Amino acid sequence: MLDTPTGLVSVGDYVTDFDLPTIDGNSFSLAQCRGKVTVINFFATSCEPCLLELPHIQDIWEENR
Repeated sequence: MLDTPTGLVSVGDYVTDFDLPTIDGNSFSLAQCRGKVTVINFFATSCEPCLLELPHIQDIWEENR
């Protein structure tokens, strides 16, 4: 979360860089996306609402690649 009075992120804000392991054993850094529109969605396959939103996220990606 950003260190802001509300803790909310707005369009144009920069978030703190972080690294995460990828499923193939590599590493992903948020810095790799600098200057690009980036959507980060944390979900679990055991979460029904998460699974319901995935097709919508896929549709948005296909429309806006």
